[in-house]
Amino acid sequence: MSLYARSKFGYLQQAEAFFLSHSQIGLMLGSKDTEMLRQWRNMGVPIEVICAGIKRAFEQFQEPPRRVSNCRKMIEKELHDWRVRQAGGHDSDEDDAQDWRTLPGKELPDPTDPRRRKHRESLRQKKPSSHKENTAARDAKRIPEDERYLELWYRCMWRLTEQGQRATTAVGRDAYRWAYKQMQQLRLEALDLRDDPEALSRLGLVIGEIEASMYERFYSALSSAEQGRLDSSLPMGVENMLQNMSPAARERQRRVWRRRLIEEKLLFKPFFVP
Repeated sequence: MSLYARSKFGYLQQAEAFFLSHSQIGLMLGSKDTEMLRQWRNMGVPIEVICAGIKRAFEQFQEPPRRVSNCRKMIEKELHDWRVRQAGGHDSDEDDAQDWRTLPGKELPDPTDPRRRKHRESLRQKKPSSHKENTAARDAKRIPEDERYLELWYRCMWRLTEQGQRATTAVGRDAYRWAYKQMQQLRLEALDLRDDPEALSRLGLVIGEIEASMYERFYSALSSAEQGRLDSSLPMGVENMLQNMSPAARERQRRVWRRRLIEEKLLFKPFFVP
């Protein structure tokens, strides 16, 4: 059994688990990764920014990164964009030089702006949702007090449920359904291990493994023709790059690229939420 409890596993392990959910390569953070992530954590950079940079690296690099530190440039781009948003959308070199905590917040909107008046009028014309519907939606995403240590699991499960409800193909629905059952079993095992912090510290890694396996099940359920069309969509040069790798490394990289193509061309989405 390998598990993660957010309170125990924290910032570095969330980045590790998110990376693993994309790379499918067993990962231990190296000293360079650890120092880089600790610096950003100490600056107060949200883990969501780190994971957005990791995701961008897998989407844009021709060769998938093998370490979190390989994603540094993309993480720094996400960090820059985030700082700009924190500053209210003003992009300048001077802003980059400041610590993000000293940046001003957004200016208050001008209530006399006619565009805002039209926006307020359109909102008033919308049919308000009932109190019962709002309460039901809120209750559906409530974490039991005695399961707060499973917050990471709940966030991922909510996302998985949403993605499964939006699935438009039988293959997609079956893959999400399989992952849903695996996540349910994972919660039961985690409840049994509530007094074992060491085992619970690996919850995120298991969720990442479930997500990666879900993609493989999705691909395996496609017809031979669909698999062929997907594999033929690999960017030019990738096949030559793969030929220079060992069989095990070649298969890992194929899975990474396959996952990217599944998301882009077949609109099948991940559920891991750090």
